[in-house]
Amino acid sequence: MFAAILSVPRITPVRPSLAPAIIKSLLNKNNKDSCILDINIDFYNNFSKSVSNEQFQRIDKFLYSNAEDVLESDHQDVFDLWIDSWIDKLLALDAEHILISVFTWHGQKFTRLLLQKLRPRYSGRIIIGGQGIGEIREQTSWIGLPLFAKQIKDLGLIDHWIKGDAETTIPLLCKGLYQGKGIDSDEYSDWTKLNDDTIPDFSDLDILAYHSGAPHGTLPAEFSRGCVRSCNFCDWVTSGGGFRTKSGQQVFNEVKHYYENFGVRHVYFNDALINGSIKEFNEFNRLLLNYYQENNLPERHILYSGHFIIRGPEQGWKREHIELLLPCASSWDVTD
Repeated sequence: MFAAILSVPRITPVRPSLAPAIIKSLLNKNNKDSCILDINIDFYNNFSKSVSNEQFQRIDKFLYSNAEDVLESDHQDVFDLWIDSWIDKLLALDAEHILISVFTWHGQKFTRLLLQKLRPRYSGRIIIGGQGIGEIREQTSWIGLPLFAKQIKDLGLIDHWIKGDAETTIPLLCKGLYQGKGIDSDEYSDWTKLNDDTIPDFSDLDILAYHSGAPHGTLPAEFSRGCVRSCNFCDWVTSGGGFRTKSGQQVFNEVKHYYENFGVRHVYFNDALINGSIKEFNEFNRLLLNYYQENNLPERHILYSGHFIIRGPEQGWKREHIELLLPCASSWDVTD
């Protein structure tokens, strides 16, 4: 196997993470076999039931605390056994690469503990990436040196880190190249071609194992990256590659794929804002409504949620766009 892709604690277990599914789809495109292992959902669904509630709560708190504390010996013992069981599973895969998605700094403690046990037993390449590879604050892989990644690389626990968008770096790994923009560097590797038709691959995961509350599960997606705003307190415009959007057709194809292949009827968009492009957002809504009509489905059969920007008519946001957004507009008092 070319790669095992890990999603690690601690992440709220409401839906799968998007990054591992994007990475798997990129490996598929390059004819590299891989599997996603969600250690995070196992932490909440299985490990939590194998120990006492007091032990689980203490270990959970330990993982998301940025204090340099240590676990009590009885807590550490059961935690070590569980980590060891995961290392046995990883080694049995005989993967050439282990790719770890560190979603935020809340994943740093587990990642370090896992690697301290894994590295002496594993001879393949270990590579980490994600927003959590920097300092203990949010969104830190965008700015300067990714401090956490450098620290554990200096300790010999990883071979490489990836800073930036996987779409530009994973193809390099597939070619056996371990250097370039975004690999072991301060420079952020951004991807501008969001018009690629690759759909994230969640096929390794049990969508219903997550705690979304939606009867058919929830999957993450993205409409765009970056933001159309230029707020003084935010660096998304300059540090993350600027605003880039998919087409409405692309996003519809993804949502349709998730519904037809997994039965998922709720999609959560991870974007800074889903209607950064009014044109593409409206096109997505039109295609979704057409799909309902063609398949005799009720309005709002598929739900989506995410961050939204409020605009006025002078910015191109018109009454008909709101009516398109609300398929049952006849029952709403929509005013200009």
